[in-house]
Amino acid sequence: MEKLIIFALFVGFSIFSSLMKSAKEKREREKALARRRAAGLGEDGPLPKPKKSVQSQIESFLNEVGNGGAAPKQQKKSRQQQEQEAAKKRKQQAVRRRQREIAERKRQHQQSSKQQKAAAHQKKRVSPEVPQPHETIAQSVESHLGKRNTEMPPSTRSTVRRAASAEIFSMLQDSEGVRNAIIVNEILNRPKSLRD
Repeated sequence: MEKLIIFALFVGFSIFSSLMKSAKEKREREKALARRRAAGLGEDGPLPKPKKSVQSQIESFLNEVGNGGAAPKQQKKSRQQQEQEAAKKRKQQAVRRRQREIAERKRQHQQSSKQQKAAAHQKKRVSPEVPQPHETIAQSVESHLGKRNTEMPPSTRSTVRRAASAEIFSMLQDSEGVRNAIIVNEILNRPKSLRD
Protein backbone atom coordinates (compact mmCIF):
# COMPACT_ATOMS: atom_id res chain seq x y z
CA MET A 1 0.00 0.00 0.00
CA GLU A 2 2.83 2.28 0.70
CA LYS A 3 4.19 1.67 -2.75
CA LEU A 4 0.85 2.61 -4.24
CA ILE A 5 0.72 5.91 -2.33
CA ILE A 6 4.28 6.74 -3.34
CA PHE A 7 3.47 5.84 -6.95
CA ALA A 8 0.32 8.02 -6.84
CA LEU A 9 2.30 10.94 -5.38
CA PHE A 10 4.98 10.52 -8.03
CA VAL A 11 2.41 10.43 -10.84
CA GLY A 12 0.56 13.46 -9.37
CA PHE A 13 3.79 15.42 -9.02
CA SER A 14 4.89 14.63 -12.60
CA ILE A 15 1.46 15.66 -13.98
CA PHE A 16 1.56 18.88 -11.94
CA SER A 17 5.11 19.72 -13.13
CA SER A 18 4.21 18.97 -16.77
CA LEU A 19 1.16 21.27 -16.50
CA MET A 20 3.28 24.02 -14.97
CA LYS A 21 5.92 23.57 -17.64
CA SER A 22 3.38 23.78 -20.49
CA ALA A 23 1.77 26.89 -18.94
CA LYS A 24 5.18 28.54 -18.66
CA GLU A 25 6.04 27.69 -22.28
CA LYS A 26 2.69 29.08 -23.43
CA ARG A 27 3.34 32.37 -21.60
CA GLU A 28 6.81 32.63 -23.10
CA ARG A 29 5.42 32.02 -26.62
CA GLU A 30 2.80 34.73 -26.11
CA LYS A 31 5.44 37.17 -24.91
CA ALA A 32 7.71 36.36 -27.86
CA LEU A 33 4.79 36.74 -30.28
CA ALA A 34 3.88 40.10 -28.74
CA ARG A 35 7.50 41.24 -29.11
CA ARG A 36 7.59 40.14 -32.75
CA ARG A 37 4.31 41.89 -33.49
CA ALA A 38 5.64 45.05 -31.86
CA ALA A 39 8.72 44.74 -34.09
CA GLY A 40 6.47 44.18 -37.17
CA LEU A 41 7.05 40.46 -37.52
CA GLY A 42 4.59 37.56 -37.45
CA GLU A 43 5.07 33.94 -36.43
CA ASP A 44 6.47 32.88 -39.79
CA GLY A 45 8.24 36.12 -40.74
CA PRO A 46 7.20 39.67 -41.58
CA LEU A 47 3.56 40.54 -41.21
CA PRO A 48 1.76 40.96 -44.52
CA LYS A 49 0.93 44.55 -45.45
CA PRO A 50 -2.76 45.34 -45.28
CA LYS A 51 -4.32 45.20 -48.70
CA LYS A 52 -5.44 48.43 -50.25
CA SER A 53 -9.11 49.00 -50.38
CA VAL A 54 -10.77 48.72 -53.74
CA GLN A 55 -11.48 52.45 -53.80
CA SER A 56 -7.85 53.38 -53.24
CA GLN A 57 -6.75 50.87 -55.90
CA ILE A 58 -9.16 52.41 -58.39
CA GLU A 59 -7.94 55.95 -57.57
CA SER A 60 -4.30 54.95 -57.92
CA PHE A 61 -5.06 53.27 -61.26
CA LEU A 62 -6.88 56.36 -62.51
CA ASN A 63 -4.02 58.58 -61.39
CA GLU A 64 -1.56 56.41 -63.30
CA VAL A 65 -3.63 56.35 -66.45
CA GLY A 66 -4.56 60.03 -66.21
CA ASN A 67 -8.20 59.48 -67.20
CA GLY A 68 -11.18 59.18 -64.94
CA GLY A 69 -13.14 61.18 -62.42
CA ALA A 70 -10.84 61.24 -59.38
CA ALA A 71 -7.75 62.80 -60.95
CA PRO A 72 -9.41 66.00 -62.27
CA LYS A 73 -11.05 66.61 -58.90
CA GLN A 74 -7.68 66.37 -57.23
CA GLN A 75 -6.17 68.64 -59.85
CA LYS A 76 -8.98 71.14 -59.33
CA LYS A 77 -8.46 70.99 -55.60
CA SER A 78 -4.75 71.44 -56.00
CA ARG A 79 -5.32 74.41 -58.35
CA GLN A 80 -7.72 75.94 -55.85
CA GLN A 81 -5.25 75.34 -53.06
CA GLN A 82 -2.48 76.86 -55.14
CA GLU A 83 -4.62 79.90 -55.88
CA GLN A 84 -5.51 80.24 -52.20
CA GLU A 85 -1.86 79.94 -51.19
CA ALA A 86 -0.88 82.50 -53.83
CA ALA A 87 -3.58 84.86 -52.56
CA LYS A 88 -2.34 84.39 -48.98
CA LYS A 89 1.23 85.13 -50.07
CA ARG A 90 0.11 88.28 -51.90
CA LYS A 91 -1.78 89.44 -48.81
CA GLN A 92 1.21 88.75 -46.57
CA GLN A 93 3.53 90.61 -48.96
CA ALA A 94 1.14 93.56 -49.06
CA VAL A 95 0.96 93.62 -45.26
CA ARG A 96 4.76 93.47 -44.98
CA ARG A 97 5.14 96.22 -47.58
CA ARG A 98 2.64 98.39 -45.71
CA GLN A 99 4.45 97.78 -42.40
CA ARG A 100 7.77 98.73 -44.02
CA GLU A 101 6.24 101.92 -45.44
CA ILE A 102 4.82 102.85 -42.04
CA ALA A 103 8.16 102.18 -40.35
CA GLU A 104 9.98 104.25 -42.99
CA ARG A 105 7.55 107.16 -42.60
CA LYS A 106 7.91 106.99 -38.82
CA ARG A 107 11.71 107.01 -39.11
CA GLN A 108 11.64 109.96 -41.54
CA HIS A 109 9.26 111.86 -39.27
CA GLN A 110 11.53 111.25 -36.28
CA GLN A 111 14.58 112.40 -38.25
CA SER A 112 12.83 115.53 -39.48
CA SER A 113 11.59 116.37 -35.99
CA LYS A 114 15.11 115.87 -34.63
CA GLN A 115 16.50 118.15 -37.33
CA GLN A 116 13.86 120.77 -36.60
CA LYS A 117 14.61 120.62 -32.89
CA ALA A 118 18.33 120.91 -33.55
CA ALA A 119 17.78 123.87 -35.90
CA ALA A 120 15.53 125.58 -33.35
CA HIS A 121 18.08 124.96 -30.61
CA GLN A 122 20.88 126.31 -32.78
CA LYS A 123 18.76 129.33 -33.67
CA LYS A 124 18.12 129.99 -29.98
CA ARG A 125 21.82 129.80 -29.23
CA VAL A 126 22.93 132.03 -32.10
CA SER A 127 19.87 134.17 -32.67
CA PRO A 128 20.48 137.88 -31.99
CA GLU A 129 16.71 138.39 -31.73
CA VAL A 130 16.54 136.69 -28.34
CA PRO A 131 17.80 139.14 -25.75
CA GLN A 132 20.23 137.90 -23.14
CA PRO A 133 19.11 138.16 -19.49
CA HIS A 134 21.50 140.99 -18.59
CA GLU A 135 20.27 142.97 -21.62
CA THR A 136 16.65 142.60 -20.57
CA ILE A 137 17.52 143.70 -17.03
CA ALA A 138 19.38 146.74 -18.31
CA GLN A 139 16.45 147.61 -20.59
CA SER A 140 13.92 147.29 -17.75
CA VAL A 141 16.09 149.50 -15.51
CA GLU A 142 16.41 152.07 -18.28
CA SER A 143 12.65 152.03 -18.87
CA HIS A 144 11.96 152.65 -15.15
CA LEU A 145 14.80 155.03 -14.23
CA GLY A 146 15.69 156.52 -17.57
CA LYS A 147 18.95 156.43 -19.50
CA ARG A 148 22.10 157.45 -17.66
CA ASN A 149 25.51 158.30 -18.92
CA THR A 150 28.04 155.71 -17.75
CA GLU A 151 31.07 157.29 -19.41
CA MET A 152 33.31 159.68 -17.54
CA PRO A 153 33.56 163.20 -18.81
CA PRO A 154 36.90 163.91 -20.57
CA SER A 155 38.08 166.32 -17.90
CA THR A 156 37.65 163.72 -15.16
CA ARG A 157 39.53 161.13 -17.22
CA SER A 158 42.64 163.22 -17.46
CA THR A 159 42.70 164.05 -13.74
CA VAL A 160 42.29 160.34 -12.86
CA ARG A 161 45.17 159.44 -15.16
CA ARG A 162 47.42 162.06 -13.65
CA ALA A 163 46.63 160.90 -10.12
CA ALA A 164 47.28 157.22 -11.01
CA SER A 165 50.58 158.00 -12.74
CA ALA A 166 51.72 160.11 -9.76
CA GLU A 167 50.98 157.25 -7.39
CA ILE A 168 52.83 154.72 -9.56
CA PHE A 169 55.82 157.10 -9.84
CA SER A 170 55.99 157.57 -6.07
CA MET A 171 55.67 153.80 -5.49
CA LEU A 172 58.62 153.06 -7.81
CA GLN A 173 60.89 155.60 -5.97
CA ASP A 174 61.79 153.26 -3.10
CA SER A 175 62.85 149.58 -3.12
CA GLU A 176 59.85 148.44 -1.03
CA GLY A 177 57.42 149.88 -3.59
CA VAL A 178 59.27 148.21 -6.50
CA ARG A 179 59.10 144.87 -4.67
CA ASN A 180 55.33 145.32 -4.11
CA ALA A 181 54.84 146.25 -7.78
CA ILE A 182 56.63 143.06 -8.91
CA ILE A 183 54.50 140.94 -6.56
CA VAL A 184 51.28 142.58 -7.81
CA ASN A 185 52.44 142.04 -11.42
CA GLU A 186 53.07 138.33 -10.76
CA ILE A 187 49.66 137.96 -9.15
CA LEU A 188 47.80 139.68 -11.98
CA ASN A 189 49.72 138.05 -14.88
CA ARG A 190 49.06 134.59 -16.33
CA PRO A 191 50.90 131.66 -14.68
CA LYS A 192 54.48 131.09 -15.82
CA SER A 193 53.61 127.72 -17.35
CA LEU A 194 51.07 129.40 -19.68
CA ARG A 195 53.29 132.29 -20.75
CA ASP A 196 55.03 132.24 -24.16
